Amino acid sequence: MKIPYLFSSLLLWSSVLLAGTGTIRGTVFDDATGEGLFGVTVVIKGTTVGTVTDFDGKFEIKLSPGFYDLQISFISYKTLIISGVEVVEDEVTHLDALKLGEAVTELEEIVVTAEVIRTSESALLTIKRKSTNVMDGISSQAFRKIGDGNAATAIRRVSGVSLQDGKYIYVRGLGDRYTKSNLNGLDIPGLDPDRNTLQMDIFPTNLIDNIVVLKTFTADLPADFTGGIINIETKDFPEERSLNVSGSLGYNPGMHLIGNYLGYDGGNTDWLGFDDGTRDLPFDKRANIPSTTDNDSKLTSLTSGLNPTLSAMRQNSFMDYSLGISTGNQIAKEKVTLGYMGSLSYKNVTRYYEGAENNTYQKGDTPDILELRPNRIQNGDYGTNNALISALVGGAIKTNRSKFKVNLMHLQNGETRAGIFNQSTFITGSVNLKKDNLEYSERSITNALISGTHVLNDDGSWELEWRMSPTLSRLNDKDIRSTPFRIDDGEVSIEPSESGDPTRIWRSLEEVNYAGRVDFSRRFKFQNKAAKVKFGGGLTYKQRDYEILNYRLLVRRQSQLGLTGDPDELLLPENLWSPESDGSGTYLRGNFEISNTYDGSIILPNLYVSNEMGFGKNLKTILGVRIEQYTQRYTGQNQNGDIVFDNEKVLEAVDFFPSANVIYNFGKRANLRASYSRTIARPSFKEMSFAQIFDPLSGRTFIGGLSPVEVANPVTGELDIIWDGNLKETNINNFDLRWELYPARSELLS
Repeated sequence: MKIPYLFSSLLLWSSVLLAGTGTIRGTVFDDATGEGLFGVTVVIKGTTVGTVTDFDGKFEIKLSPGFYDLQISFISYKTLIISGVEVVEDEVTHLDALKLGEAVTELEEIVVTAEVIRTSESALLTIKRKSTNVMDGISSQAFRKIGDGNAATAIRRVSGVSLQDGKYIYVRGLGDRYTKSNLNGLDIPGLDPDRNTLQMDIFPTNLIDNIVVLKTFTADLPADFTGGIINIETKDFPEERSLNVSGSLGYNPGMHLIGNYLGYDGGNTDWLGFDDGTRDLPFDKRANIPSTTDNDSKLTSLTSGLNPTLSAMRQNSFMDYSLGISTGNQIAKEKVTLGYMGSLSYKNVTRYYEGAENNTYQKGDTPDILELRPNRIQNGDYGTNNALISALVGGAIKTNRSKFKVNLMHLQNGETRAGIFNQSTFITGSVNLKKDNLEYSERSITNALISGTHVLNDDGSWELEWRMSPTLSRLNDKDIRSTPFRIDDGEVSIEPSESGDPTRIWRSLEEVNYAGRVDFSRRFKFQNKAAKVKFGGGLTYKQRDYEILNYRLLVRRQSQLGLTGDPDELLLPENLWSPESDGSGTYLRGNFEISNTYDGSIILPNLYVSNEMGFGKNLKTILGVRIEQYTQRYTGQNQNGDIVFDNEKVLEAVDFFPSANVIYNFGKRANLRASYSRTIARPSFKEMSFAQIFDPLSGRTFIGGLSPVEVANPVTGELDIIWDGNLKETNINNFDLRWELYPARSELLS
């Protein structure tokens, strides 16, 4: 009986050698856990030609063109036969979501015949159903079917997730403070370092393996979230050789190809996402700026060095457009498989808003009147142009029991904003203002990931995973210009006490982030049911340098200048103050303020242990505890200079975060989940500072939480301390209850 079987195998291999070949690649999952199965036998039915899966459950077989029946078998699992698999010369046939179900008894062999499955949505749904915590997600196969171009448009399809400003993620209605973003399982700051979440629109979907939203806490996750964690996993091995070129045009009749769009003359490289130096501070930030009483011509020289453009300009706008190219492949060698991928994309987005409002309201001094009264009403038009360049390159090496991966990513973003606003204030007296705002923000982020996964023993029960990721994030708000005029019966003037002075702001931030973690897992049997213990630890270190330079333009004897309300008139050569003038004119005011410069650092080592096991036929528990030692340091001083911190600890704590997740399974189609966990919300760098950060659009000033606040008592006249500067973290207790129904493959009701 063995001779024909051996003969057919030799015949098959001889045909492979004599003719061109194609490739079958696939992944075999455990139907009960959604995890890849290690050591599964995959053969061409009726032959000995085949292979075994690696620790990720992946396999590859090279065959001559034709149709084959694939037999997949593993001890104590039902045998799976995939019939009619077509192999095409020089092409890859990829089989996703090959799921093996556990046999009723270890000796029982049940053959299931199925057609080729070409979607991994069912695999992701299995992971959802068997996950230790509440999760949702979307896979790369769904991206291709739906046609989503980036992660932001894709993740909107996940239940419980909403998108703000087309890029920031809110989970379960909770704001940015309670949502965290990870890239490949590690912390990464976004292009806005004051946010927890990463800008999702920067990731092209063709490089993403899946996006998973974890909505409940387990001990292996960072504790500083409540709403959820969004984890983006990038591809390390593309299924097949690919080259994708994409482009798009977007048109909105109210925003694009119109002549009343608002912008201003910037730099020649704005369209590339960075400033060419046009907006750099034109003098040394520590230069001493003389006053007019010094009668020093240096003041005139410093003032004339400023960019004279202060007004927003009506101009033509273009449509949204984007370009992108990506490639990837895997190359199978005798003992290793090599993979590579790369992507380069460019995106330019223009927005224009008419009649935009930004209002503030206040409660009156009378305690029994609860209705808020308007303080400032602001409305007007503004336009934005956003340019983004993203580049990602990665490579991986994989053996039967190990995988090493390296990814390098750089993102470059520049945004220009210009607006003209009318503003009315009421509480301090009715004042009508016209204000021009010009803003530019340049942001970049560079990230590297080095990771490894290893199976430590023959049966695959012990696994080690390690990851390291350094990130450099930069933010430069360059030459933010705000020019307010008071309008009174057609007369225009600058009134510092009512409208404020024209301002020029330079703001810079640089943050270095190092993150690393090591995880061990051990699979075992408990009461003849699969169980797993997981333990490990990690370290995150962040260092931030922040600086804000704030200057004012003062105007003396402005009635002699004949101002008409055009902001550009202020810095005309004939309108500048000089020692030879009659005392009238515009001049620069302000000096370097050390109080708006600070350094901060955070070091966060952590350890955890978690145990997953089942009780009876339908009940599973996941119990764990995490310990984090959080230390935040600060260097800076307050506005008066009487409080100075030199790398002092402003927050230090050792916290334990227990978690308990219980899952009751109603067969294969329904789950009831209950969980309890403790998490935390910690203050950000800017909140734990003395810095005062002005927003020219809203007119509001953010004041760091270390600054005590005193307000005069309206009755006694004495100063009452309403904030003592003692900022702390928030401990959060979370309770979740969720019922899930899986009517059919790729369907979920929860």
